Amino acid sequence: MSCRFRVSARFNSGEELLEAYRSEITRGGLLVRGAVLKGAVPMDACDLEIHVEGQRSFRMEARVATVLPGVGVAVLIPEIPIDLENFIGELQSASRGLDASAVGDPASTREGSPGREAEAAAPVEKPAGGGTLRDRIKAMSTTEKMKFALRAERDARFLLLQDVNPALHAYVLRNPRIGLDEVQQAVRLNTLSPEAFKIILAHHEWGKNPTVCAGISRNPKAPLPIALKAMDFIPINDLRAIAKGAGRMPLVREARKRMNRR
Repeated sequence: MSCRFRVSARFNSGEELLEAYRSEITRGGLLVRGAVLKGAVPMDACDLEIHVEGQRSFRMEARVATVLPGVGVAVLIPEIPIDLENFIGELQSASRGLDASAVGDPASTREGSPGREAEAAAPVEKPAGGGTLRDRIKAMSTTEKMKFALRAERDARFLLLQDVNPALHAYVLRNPRIGLDEVQQAVRLNTLSPEAFKIILAHHEWGKNPTVCAGISRNPKAPLPIALKAMDFIPINDLRAIAKGAGRMPLVREARKRMNRR
């Protein structure tokens, strides 16, 4: 698949890639430091290249998680290619060999010692299971939160919409379980990101719902162009309230014009 966006992650050695594999890639994503993607938004498809200096290169399909200006681009990796998995296995075997020779332990080479299959079967580290739902979400990395947002249940979705990381909000709105009543609540939050307001208004159902549009128009955090456009569908009572001064001045003026035309 050819994508509009391409991201290249370069590693100076196999050991550097192995560390990134253990800490990030096995959790479903990767932060590509120094990368720049102009015009990309969360969940855009992209081509990801992983290059190990002087050794191998691997290409795979990914999705933009978030663009962090001055830092890089975080991507989601839905499936790790088999050739990368095989290369990682070679690196792990080489690493075990070095460790064994360093301590003089012959156990790593004798028959019956744990191999790559046993390592692959080991459970991936999960966020701590104790505490409240809010605590468990707080313990997740950004990449884990993004993946979780796409399949989270109702209570978790509401907490994620209040997260200080605005990139998460777009992922919650792409969760197939989210309902209209949740969106009606979301547009009242002062934590909602500008991108989330944009997604909601562009939705074929949400963007024409009177309660949703009223919430957008009356939320001071909604970008002004989006709030003005949402006024096309707000109920007369909300339009009247804005016209009386319950809102930002550009919205008040627009509401008064609409009231005068009625």
